[in-house]
Amino acid sequence: MPSTADCPPEINTPVRQEADVVAVCVHTLGFWPRNSLVLMTVGPPGVGPLLRIDLPVAGGEDYGEYFDFFLSQLLQSGADAHPYNRVFAVFFGNTADEMDEGRESAAPYSLDYSEPSDNDFIDGVQALIPPFHRCLVDRSIDLVDIIAVGHRFLWALHLPELTLLPAAPTASVAGSPIYREMVEQGSDVARSYEEFLERYLWDPMETTDASRRDSWLAQTEFAALGYLTQKAEKDVGEYQQIRAELMVWDAALQCAVEMMLGYHSLGVDSSKDSAGSPHGNTESPAPADLLRAVLNRDVGAYLIASLNSTATVQLVIYLACTGLQEALAALENISCRLEEAGTIGLDKSQTKPVLPQNSSLNRYGLDRQRLLNPVETREHADGAAIASMASKLCGHDTLAPNWDRLAALGAIATILEEAAHHKPESLLKLAQAWAYWLQGKSTLADYLLRTVEPLHHGNEPTVLHRVLDAGVLPVWLSARPQPGI
Repeated sequence: MPSTADCPPEINTPVRQEADVVAVCVHTLGFWPRNSLVLMTVGPPGVGPLLRIDLPVAGGEDYGEYFDFFLSQLLQSGADAHPYNRVFAVFFGNTADEMDEGRESAAPYSLDYSEPSDNDFIDGVQALIPPFHRCLVDRSIDLVDIIAVGHRFLWALHLPELTLLPAAPTASVAGSPIYREMVEQGSDVARSYEEFLERYLWDPMETTDASRRDSWLAQTEFAALGYLTQKAEKDVGEYQQIRAELMVWDAALQCAVEMMLGYHSLGVDSSKDSAGSPHGNTESPAPADLLRAVLNRDVGAYLIASLNSTATVQLVIYLACTGLQEALAALENISCRLEEAGTIGLDKSQTKPVLPQNSSLNRYGLDRQRLLNPVETREHADGAAIASMASKLCGHDTLAPNWDRLAALGAIATILEEAAHHKPESLLKLAQAWAYWLQGKSTLADYLLRTVEPLHHGNEPTVLHRVLDAGVLPVWLSARPQPGI
């Protein structure tokens, strides 16, 4: 599975040696890839986007055609118009990971390069270099270096003969100044892709009270069906309903942000981190338990039922990136655009929308009358708000989104997904994937997007599908400091 265009981490140390290049790759991806080729683009600003692909099966296909397809997906320009048309190609073997430093303890810098697993791997990479190099030349992409990461050693390209020569022990990656800088910044590298997913796609079922969790899930699932039925049976104006739902989403996001910031301030990342618990011997609450408490069953069910179209998901994502007034202005623009185009538009009849229970509204400080009555928005029908929304969701906006609200959206969607089914479940996964992509985590976004049922977004690719397939990154990410080359 290709993992397209992950954003490089914020690094200030120059890239000077092979170990530095590998350090940038693994910290950008968040894991040590296996049987992979990682293409790391570079340009005048520094390191650009990365592309990880599986190594082709030996003798199984046309290597040139295989490489050419993925090189066509490689992002070669940034928001600042500087080209990223130089590339490092880093091949990772089946056993490549720097964690096994004990393998170097006996002779840390031995020049014995006869490791059988390395030899087989290097022979395989050597056969791939000529067709790969031809593809680079055909596409006018400058090759900086080819590095092969074996079990014991790093190998680098001798360009005149297109052959690999030993460069340094693989364990030297851990001693790279870039690797150490990233560790000091709190970055971590998982031993494998599977461990990476387990670590960063946190478990929404984690709990310190299984019976309470199961009760929350069952009651939320049942209540969501009730809200879906109410909306189907009640003649509700679509505009008023979406507007009310956005206001509830906004309140939920704000509460989730406050909870997550407070939780992280305790220095506890998991209920298993008993050593860091501020409660002494008392087990720390699981993040999922705290989010379920913040949402409660009724609000959780209401939010699940609110996701009945891709357009609604996009409004919710824009709401998370910016704020309530911006999302309401975009909703107004969408309605006006539909009316001007001669379509039916959004029904603005003054029928009362379906709302959560009064106790839930009071919990979030929401006024029922405010939800029932329209409020003035900042934008009118000139299209500015919808243009801003499109720019933000496509990653064209140079202004970064609200990171805390985006993280809260991903967390809420993860929790609600366990109580949702069919279309709402798919759209909650779409929301998670989009939030990850907007943060530069396109590997996770691609992984989640593949689990979304195509039927639930009209069997047509969404904007997110298109930007991931193209290897595109949000432009605001390119403004961060990058390592010099």
